Amino acid sequence: MDHQMNLEVGLQLGDPPLRLPLKKSPHIIKDNALRINWEDIISKDSLNFIFGNPPFIAKKNRNGDQNKDQDIVCVEIENRGLLDYVANWYVKTAKYIQNTSIKCALVSTNSITQGEQVGVLWNYILHRKNIKIFFAHRTFEWQNEASGQAAVYCVIIGFYHESFFINHSIKLPSKKIYDYAEVKGEPVEVKASNINPYLIDFDDVLLLSRRNPINDVPHIAFGSMPNDGGFLLFSNEEKIDFLKNEPRAEKFIKPLISSDEYLYNQKRWCLWLADVEPNEWRSLPLVVERVGGVIKHRNKSKRSTTNELASTPYLFGEIRQPKHSYVMILRHTSENRRYVPYSFFDSTNIVHDSCLAIENASLYHFGVISSIMHMAWMRTVCGRLTGRYRYSNTIVYNNFPWPNNPDIKKI
Repeated sequence: MDHQMNLEVGLQLGDPPLRLPLKKSPHIIKDNALRINWEDIISKDSLNFIFGNPPFIAKKNRNGDQNKDQDIVCVEIENRGLLDYVANWYVKTAKYIQNTSIKCALVSTNSITQGEQVGVLWNYILHRKNIKIFFAHRTFEWQNEASGQAAVYCVIIGFYHESFFINHSIKLPSKKIYDYAEVKGEPVEVKASNINPYLIDFDDVLLLSRRNPINDVPHIAFGSMPNDGGFLLFSNEEKIDFLKNEPRAEKFIKPLISSDEYLYNQKRWCLWLADVEPNEWRSLPLVVERVGGVIKHRNKSKRSTTNELASTPYLFGEIRQPKHSYVMILRHTSENRRYVPYSFFDSTNIVHDSCLAIENASLYHFGVISSIMHMAWMRTVCGRLTGRYRYSNTIVYNNFPWPNNPDIKKI
């Protein structure tokens, strides 16, 4: 870097200063940063600041060694398996800076400030380790110079051990949020009184995953998952061709509501044999052929739970079909939408697991969840796929504070 900067000086001022060979060199350790003891490398007393750009690896993409890293670093954290790999650096840094005035800043994927990871990670960091955030760059898009690299949606979070500052009467850092009107734009600095793990100026409120709503409202659930290799599903054209050759199967073909077809007004169908006696469809050769395809698909899987589903190949892998009318919610939708698309459906429409369903929802419930207030709540606490919204039943819906004792007749 010293040599590169000398060359830059040469471009601006003429001949570069020649300082080769370089006499100064950094102290570089090549090792697993999550396994080594940082104090064996450098004393805390000689540090003022820690900054880094840890690896961005999603929880589902961790390999075996990385899972072991996480078990070691996050041993005190319940549900640590939900965390992305980058969270380990936050945990290890929070432990390292205990009882010091060291300030830290890490670049990471924005996932650790969204959805279910917030409650798991930051409950430990804030409350168990007394860490406070003093500056944050909210979501921005970062592209490196390597060829073929996808853009990553990142945040930068600066933090310190608050108790040490208070106990030693050290002036607390001023708090600043750097907000981006567009992920590719320039940040705008905003002063804050407190920065919480959602990177907003508000109290340190954390939402934990809940199985049931905090208010007396209808239950929400995932749709049904086929896990069928496509043998129980039909496009509109496939359905027409299938029924030309197997017309008696028409009563077993149901409309399927999944995200893409709903958004783009396309028709999709499924072979729905739940609550149907096997002797009703076993005399239909093309139905039997489709069911046979499901058996082969499930037996080929490396997952034992999928192998077990081969014993009921005529059924979806997971069935959660509402028995009454329901409101359908897309689990994932574009961040460019002001409102997440919702619709009412009756129980003859099979809801796919790319969607959520609120059974027995009324017009009142529909009105509240499609309100601008609920959308603001969703944008703040939901998880994301890059920038796309991930509407969660356990975080977004079940934690939403509904109006207290509303007079529905007046609404």
